Amino acid sequence: MALKCGDVVDHISFGRGVICDRWRGGEICEVRFADEARSVHRCRLSLIESAPAINPYAAKIPAAPQDEYELLRTDIEKHGLLHPIVLDSAGRILDGASRHRACVSLGIIPRTVSFESIKGAAPGLTEVAYVFSVNLARRNLSQSQKAALILELLPAVRKETEARRRAAQAKGRETRWGQQSNGAVSSEPRKWSRGPTTNAILAKRAGVGAVTMSQVVAVNDHRPDLLPQLANGSLSAASAIKLVRKNRVAAKAANGNGDAPSLEKKTILCQWRKTWEAFLKLYPPSYRKEVQRIVLAHLTAR
Repeated sequence: MALKCGDVVDHISFGRGVICDRWRGGEICEVRFADEARSVHRCRLSLIESAPAINPYAAKIPAAPQDEYELLRTDIEKHGLLHPIVLDSAGRILDGASRHRACVSLGIIPRTVSFESIKGAAPGLTEVAYVFSVNLARRNLSQSQKAALILELLPAVRKETEARRRAAQAKGRETRWGQQSNGAVSSEPRKWSRGPTTNAILAKRAGVGAVTMSQVVAVNDHRPDLLPQLANGSLSAASAIKLVRKNRVAAKAANGNGDAPSLEKKTILCQWRKTWEAFLKLYPPSYRKEVQRIVLAHLTAR
């Protein structure tokens, strides 16, 4: 039986305890029981509850500074564990890694609760959103760190924003000219809002400024290798975006053409949309569908 630190074990004479240390290849375990810590051979221990691993998303949150951890440990030693450890659906620590570490060092068997049992107040809350919500609000992190950590939600938020944009665009096409949704006829174009942008949503969830969030998203898109430094606080968003711009200037100079457009798919499609919209505006609204049909037929025939 392989035992590790944090495992809850039982001894026939001393009762239940927590493994705090091991030596001699794991044969001897230091176990904190209710009365005192004892060194016990592993063959005399029976496993009650294995120490939980840490959820991958929770592992991305920087560990608390040593002075904060010592204050937490002292508080738990004095008052006990007031807030239980939250576990995900796989039994991994979703919130409370530092509390669990303190409990193990003190020989206190930590209380745990499942994420499913606490998300009743917010049915739409996901495990990932919960991790960053509780930690970004609780930890003393910089604006750049918070923005970098919330990037875990970027793909999902971008997908939601794009879906809203497409829905608003479709709704705008239906009622822009002619009959409106209430049956009235209007010759004036009607504008539809697609809602907040991706950066605005992330900035609000992280509790950071819009500029900082935009800079970090740009770093994610152009220099993802800098993200670990943003997350651990060794690099600020402002400094990172300067490196991004410096690299892009160097790349243009290396190409021998400072005005050469970017070959990134996102930039190309953005430029194409602007050109296409400008082209369509040359025609009256009633002609534009036919123009699109002719152009598409020409492109597919080539």
